[in-house]
Amino acid sequence: MNGVCAPGFDRLLDFMETGWQGDGTEIIYGVWPDFRLAYFNEGWMRFARENGGAPWLMSPECLGRSALDVATPELRPFYRELFTRAITTVTARPYSISHEYECSSAEVYRKFAMLLFRLEGGQGLLIANSLVVEMPHAVRGTVPVEPSADSAPYHNEHALIVQCAACRRIRHQQLEGRWDWIPAWVRQPPERTSHGLCDLCMSYYYPSKK
Repeated sequence: MNGVCAPGFDRLLDFMETGWQGDGTEIIYGVWPDFRLAYFNEGWMRFARENGGAPWLMSPECLGRSALDVATPELRPFYRELFTRAITTVTARPYSISHEYECSSAEVYRKFAMLLFRLEGGQGLLIANSLVVEMPHAVRGTVPVEPSADSAPYHNEHALIVQCAACRRIRHQQLEGRWDWIPAWVRQPPERTSHGLCDLCMSYYYPSKK
């Protein structure tokens, strides 16, 4: 497999020669049992480069860091639990667990499917992310919002703007339950931006907390 691999992790990937095969467009990475990054492919580097990722995400410096560091703090507990289940779940399928998630840009709605493969003896995970839906937000029916110059409706009591860490919508502080799609703030969040989860994303990622 192409990409960057930590010593010893390549031997765990032998099943890829006879088991699951992607179409070459997947974003793939591998982790040790403690979720430290041990492998990433060219798709990982391409996605990081095209979406303004930090330089360390595209270099061997990435190896050894926790894969959870790539997730926002709001989603780390979810992914920690997902990875833990995947590494302890033995199934007859090539993959242990699957998960779908949104990863949109300001211009394009994108949904990915994540397959988590438990490697031999639970010695790690290989995680493959495939694009399953991609379309302009307008085609999907998303209505963009242009905030006023002072942005007052979006400031909370601490003068912070709250963005959903999953779908990237912005909380409207004056209308209960409303989260707006503001492309300009997806491209470049305001300086005083904090993160949380909108009601829909909270229900999806942490249903027991609703």
